[in-house]
Amino acid sequence: MKGKLTPKQAEFCNQFLLDLNGKQAAIRSGYSPKTAEFQAARLLRKDKVQQYLTTLQAKARELTDITKEEILSELAAILRAKITDYLHFNGHQIVFKSFDKLTETQIKAIESIKENRHGEIEFRLHGKSWTIDRICKILGFDSSQDFNVNLEKLDESTIDAIIERLIPKNQ
Repeated sequence: MKGKLTPKQAEFCNQFLLDLNGKQAAIRSGYSPKTAEFQAARLLRKDKVQQYLTTLQAKARELTDITKEEILSELAAILRAKITDYLHFNGHQIVFKSFDKLTETQIKAIESIKENRHGEIEFRLHGKSWTIDRICKILGFDSSQDFNVNLEKLDESTIDAIIERLIPKNQ
């Protein structure tokens, strides 16, 4: 597979997997900054580049021993986290719950805890929007759903009902 790629194309693949930024990968692998975005788009459409990227990703998975289930578990922890798992209102102030009372799943959802220059504690959970997007991609919720219907086996009234539901009322 790699034999089909030029050295520059193979380097593009290696660079692309660092940050998934096609333009920057093209620049780092020796393409002109002026044409890098175009070159990246062109390269990423090539079957042999996609095949090599898939091979590199499979090797990376083997080396890291990270599974899709592990990633989904981490993302699920972020998705299910609620601010009330970490804070409670004690009359007139917000109080952090004791961290030794947090579950492993709740700890996974914490992005950072730090003291700012005013001596206040800043607490941040990982972002849910990005997490939801990532889970949808991994589980295929974003991909189009294919379904086949054999219309020959349906009666005319059923076909009419399907068409009525598919065509907007204002047409």
